[in-house]
Parts: sequence; C-alpha cells; structure tokens
Amino acid sequence: MTTIAEALKIARKPWVLVQADFQGLLKRWAVKNLSVPYSAGDPLFFEGRLLAEPAIGTSFSLESMTCSLRSLEMTIANDGRLQDEEVRRRLDGAKVTVYLWADGLDWADIATNGVLFRGYFAKKSHDAKRYAFTVTESPLIEFGAIPRTTINAATWPSHRTEGGAGSVAGLPQAIVYGDWPRGVPLKCIDTSAYKYLAMAGESDSTDADYTATTVNVYDKDGAVVAAGGFTFYPAGRDGNGGAVSYFDFTADKVASEPLSASIRGIPDSSGFYTGTTDALIEHPAHIVHHLIATETKTAHDRIDVQSLKTMAARLPGVKFATIINKATDAIAVVDRILGQCAYARTQARGAAAVFGIHPDAPVVYRSGRSSQAGDVVMISRTPDSKVVNDLSVKYGLNPSTGAYESEMAFDYTNDSLCRLSVYQYGTRPRVTLSYPDVQDEGTARVLAQRYLSLFAFRHDIVERSEPAFRCIDIVEGDAAELDVLEGPSVDGAGWVAEKFILIERAITGAVINQKWWRVAT
Repeated sequence: MTTIAEALKIARKPWVLVQADFQGLLKRWAVKNLSVPYSAGDPLFFEGRLLAEPAIGTSFSLESMTCSLRSLEMTIANDGRLQDEEVRRRLDGAKVTVYLWADGLDWADIATNGVLFRGYFAKKSHDAKRYAFTVTESPLIEFGAIPRTTINAATWPSHRTEGGAGSVAGLPQAIVYGDWPRGVPLKCIDTSAYKYLAMAGESDSTDADYTATTVNVYDKDGAVVAAGGFTFYPAGRDGNGGAVSYFDFTADKVASEPLSASIRGIPDSSGFYTGTTDALIEHPAHIVHHLIATETKTAHDRIDVQSLKTMAARLPGVKFATIINKATDAIAVVDRILGQCAYARTQARGAAAVFGIHPDAPVVYRSGRSSQAGDVVMISRTPDSKVVNDLSVKYGLNPSTGAYESEMAFDYTNDSLCRLSVYQYGTRPRVTLSYPDVQDEGTARVLAQRYLSLFAFRHDIVERSEPAFRCIDIVEGDAAELDVLEGPSVDGAGWVAEKFILIERAITGAVINQKWWRVAT
C-alpha cells in the first residue's frame, strides 16, 4: 500500500473526490474527470462536475475552546439534471464521503486512510446550470435523542399517574454512569408493588451500598430510609424486556417522595473500554466512547478509538458520575462531558474523534520553516479576555435538588498559577466553572488545574501553511516541533524546535493551512 504522503510528494497535486450514495444510486464527482485505479475491480470514474474543490477543515474557537466541523457547501454542474432523481428517490439524507486522492494511489489506499469528511446530503438550490447542496457533519444527524426509553403503559403498566410526587408518565428511564454516593432520583413505576425505577441499563450490584447493613435510600428531606424495607434489583426488566434497575419496597413510600439513592452506574462487561472485565465506566473518555458506540448510529469503525485512548491516558485518575434523566441529544451530552475536560469533538479521517491541548503531548511531527517562496507565518496571542486568575469551581450536582453540593476556589491566595497571573495581568473578574458530572474533589481539582494551565496566561498562536505531503497525517491535538524564524529570540534566530499543538487545519488543494498553540507560553 502506498501512503498518501508518499503519493502527494511525487504527484504534488491532490484531488478531492466526492461520493454520494442516493439509496443505492452512487454519484461520484471531482473538479475534472478522474479515473481512480482499483486493484480489486474496475477503476472508479469520478465525473468532473464539481465547480470548485471544497476547503475542508476545522474551525477552532479560542473564546469557547470548541472545535467545529459542521458542513461543507458544494456546487456541481447540473447538465446531468440531478433534480430529475428527486421524483424517483429521496436525495436529502444521502450519505456523502469526501476523499483525498493523488496519482499513484489505488482506491484501497484511500478508502479508509484518505477520508477527509463524512456527512449527509441536503439540497440548497438548483437552476439549469448549477445544483448546490451542503454536506452536514455525520454526528449531528447520527447522534439521536437519549434516553430513548420512557415510562408508559408498555414499559410499566402500573406507573404512577397521580399522587405523591406526581405523574411519571412520559419521563425517561434514566441512564447512569459512574459512582453516585447519593442523588439518583427514583421514579414510582408500580403503585401496587411499590417499585421505584433507578436507571436503565445493567448496574454493578456488588457494591457494599446494597448490603443490609449499609443504607443507601434517602427521603425528600435527605433522611436515610431504614434498610430491610426494600430489595434492590440491579438487573430487572421493564415491560418491553429492557434491562433496568429498580427498588422494590415493602410499604408505600408516597409520603417520603421524592426518593433518591446511591448507586453505581453502568459497568463494562466487555473489557473494551477500560481493559478490565466488569470495571465501572467512570472515566469521561470511556463514557464518551460508550455513548457514541451504543446510543448513536455511528458505526464502530467510524470512531477514532485511539484519540479516546489518548484522552484517557492524559487524564489519569479522573472519575465522572453522569446521569441522563431528561430528554436531550446524545451529542449535547458528549460535548458537555468533553467541555469539562477542556476537550473538543472533531472528525479525524472521517471518524468521530476528540482532542485536547496537553503540554506533555508527545511530539509526532518535526518540521523546519516552509521553503516555499513568499511563505508567511502569522503570530498572534490568545484573547486577553480569556485570562483567568480568580476561579470558583462548583461540583457534586444533586439531580434531586438541582443544586451543587460542593465548591472550591482558586485565586492568588491559594494557587501559584493564579499568583503569577495576577502579577502579570492584575486581578481578573471571577470565573465560575460548573462540573455537573463530577462528584469527587480530586477530579474537580485536576480539571480546574488543567483549566488554569490553559487560561492563567495568554498563549502564542502560529498560523502557517505547508504542502499537503508534509503534514497530511497530522491531526488536531498532535504535537510538533517547529522552526519559526519570526519568533522572538535572543540571537534573532526565532524559535527553533519549538513545541506546538495543532488546534486547527484546513485542506485547500495541495496546501494545508494550520493553526498551532505554542506550549511554552
């Protein structure tokens, strides 16, 4: 197999290929007629209908620390009258894959490694000469609403519809991850047998919280409900046969509602996420992986597992407790979890991936200054408005009350980074971070220190362009050592072998425009 970088170095000119699957009708387009060799069959022909090659890449917001790769806009020559297909089949929603190809590459070389973007087709407009459409990023459509199962007559025929804490009809069967010492709300799903639903999914029943000597149920006032008056079923079944966990009480608990319980969330029995059988899913990278793999339509081969493993390795000892007890989009939960870790979601080679800025990231790329004539390197700074040296952190959310039960502060009196930042910038307005998925102080402290390491000072941002063959394999979050002659230095030589983290890139023809975060600042 020839690597894309090797082919680009020889061919110099890469080509963007677009393949759309309209319910079995394949359309292949490029900016000119191209025939791509295929060792396993006939060459694949791409019609030269694209009026311009799209610029494909990420957009990184320094203000919100989020990475967006939402959609591409494309226009094709409409002499083939694509609109005629609209009466025979549905075009909107078709799967579209965008590849990068160069002479010397077989189709097998780029079918996986050459994927730049995956998304779904949506028509914008057409006339006699042009047909315009957008390709929307796959996860925005593949991430559906969760929880998907609700309490109703089919799942729980005897659920409460009135009295006590009120009706639970239509409410979701919550999904719980991680170890909750307290706070998981219970819902009455059987008024005759006094059953209260704790969560959907298999839970870990070996925890001591569920022994007769350790009480783990609380009433509306936060008082402990005496053990022995209930039985916990960690692997029960609802009316549709779905796996659930519930408490079966021996007496009516209407007067004590709303009830809550301590519970350990969904364990992993496959060893796939944590490497150990029956280990509790509590690391944010593992929760994100589990959500994408089980609660979306994303195929397993379209998840960049390595980026999630890297996240887990760079955030050791971090534990999350996540509860999803109201209807929301899975993508919103994933972004919420990643945001608390100062991570962002992106596409890497067409797969769902994540990345963060870590000063200790291993260097994967070394490059001197581009030798292209007229090469310009722009150097700027992160916004002054982002500097933080007075930080309040709230964690320990109790979903039963909606309140955070713990708080800590980081300022010039108790944190060295804040002290140095105040000396340089003066006192900044207080910023409050809320960690709804963190229950323990250790995790909250680690994440707060990570936040300060990024925002207690301003950072150098370098923008540069390089030939695609040099850096086609470099993705967001990768570290590099770069020579930047325009950088300040004592001898005027600029920065030499300076460490940077890639935060943004855009592929435009044979050139990749990049934005780098300088680690030393």
